[in-house]
Amino acid sequence: MTPVDLADDIPTEIAPLVSALNDLLSRLAKAVQAQRVFVADAAHELRTPLTALKLQIQVARRENRSIETGSLFQKLEERTNRAIHLVQQLLSLAREDAATSNGKPRANLARLASQVVADLSVLAEQKEIDLGLERVRIETGSDSLYVAGDETSLGSMLTNLVDNAIRYTPQGGRVDVRLVIEVDTVDVEVVDTGPGIPEVELDRVRDRFYRAGNTSGTGSGLGLAIAVKVATKCRAELLIRNRQDRAGLSVAVTGLKRVSNVNPGDTKAA
Repeated sequence: MTPVDLADDIPTEIAPLVSALNDLLSRLAKAVQAQRVFVADAAHELRTPLTALKLQIQVARRENRSIETGSLFQKLEERTNRAIHLVQQLLSLAREDAATSNGKPRANLARLASQVVADLSVLAEQKEIDLGLERVRIETGSDSLYVAGDETSLGSMLTNLVDNAIRYTPQGGRVDVRLVIEVDTVDVEVVDTGPGIPEVELDRVRDRFYRAGNTSGTGSGLGLAIAVKVATKCRAELLIRNRQDRAGLSVAVTGLKRVSNVNPGDTKAA
């Protein structure tokens, strides 16, 4: 909602009410903006000391290898990693709330997906999870896989979806990332063998900081909220459903629009 221009033909009888509502909306907008700035600034300020703390813990673990202190330092590092992850997600969410863009109207989705899978392969290996990337081509056409959307935002969305799947999938499970390629659109689907989500909570998990009651991972409850923001900005849809063939979850972003891999004004492909 936005304030009404009083220059418009407003009846005299309701002009005071319109003025009061305009003032309320203006103050609400300022409060929301102040909250966003605070979250972004706080997350930014926390990132550096948390990273330094993690390095100090790692040094301390190397210098004190006794059994008693080893488990303590391991727990400290795990909790620090969780705090760093939360800060990174808060920064991502603040960026999407601000609707900023890196100026690139298109993104190479195949390259982004490959990079995300490569970056998170270490996390998957720690839990002995089989992490894979698959391209499902429904039509035969160009090999180009560029889509309309901010590259940084799409990368953040993919990272959060795959990271979520790995965190909530038990040891020895499987996570598949699928790019379903159609004539005009591309769908991204992340399928895991985790516990899934109770049907009554499937809508609520989109809310910020909400975590399903049956989960025991170390997530922050922000990953799906970030993905929803990015999907909406790209005029796509985020679908969350439990698998029908076995236990697990399927999260899909459908309707990402395919575009040419040639920038306007360019004479050859980028």
